[in-house]
Amino acid sequence: MRAVGQRLRGKHYLDSGAPVFVADQYWPAAPIEQNSVQALDIINSLSAQRPLLMNWDGHFYVVYGVVFDECIDSNRGYYFPSISTLFLVDTRFSGLRRYVSFKRTDNWGKVTGFLALGL
Repeated sequence: MRAVGQRLRGKHYLDSGAPVFVADQYWPAAPIEQNSVQALDIINSLSAQRPLLMNWDGHFYVVYGVVFDECIDSNRGYYFPSISTLFLVDTRFSGLRRYVSFKRTDNWGKVTGFLALGL
């Protein structure tokens, strides 16, 4: 997935000839790794209308929506989001089969990472 971001990064040209600069950010899914994806990274990207690519069980999915709860840590006085569902598009299929979701109860170990692209 990181290689996909590296290939897309940089200057590209539209059909009109206008240049476009693509930036990428990759987050590994492993919660133990430093700089791994956090719920707020996913929420902020989607809030900015930048869908993510997610590698789940060896397939790429487009993350286009999220359901989350805001949990409050009363001891430290801050909140943190907790994602319950990610809404995905499986580009291999069409019709209703194309839309799937990843729930909190699904196997997170099969998710290898997230890629955000931006202009």
